[in-house]
Amino acid sequence: MKSVAQIGIEPTDECEYGVLDSNWTVWVTGGDLLSDLDVIDYTSSTIDFMTSSGAYYQLGHTMAGGVSLDYGTERGEWTETIYAN
Repeated sequence: MKSVAQIGIEPTDECEYGVLDSNWTVWVTGGDLLSDLDVIDYTSSTIDFMTSSGAYYQLGHTMAGGVSLDYGTERGEWTETIYAN
């Protein structure tokens, strides 16, 4: 499933939804809050997260210069992709 939403990536101390004790927060309209505390892996083009509820996310960039955020209940098994331009 693909959807479009607002995705924010902000320093936690400047973020209205900032995650306590983190350096930066990723927020998605209608979704979870992610932070550097949730990072489980990264490459030069993606960052993988696992939340305390067991959800997995992968943040990446699109060829059009936007951001994509994949979601799944198992690592590497994405059931939804959220795009922001």
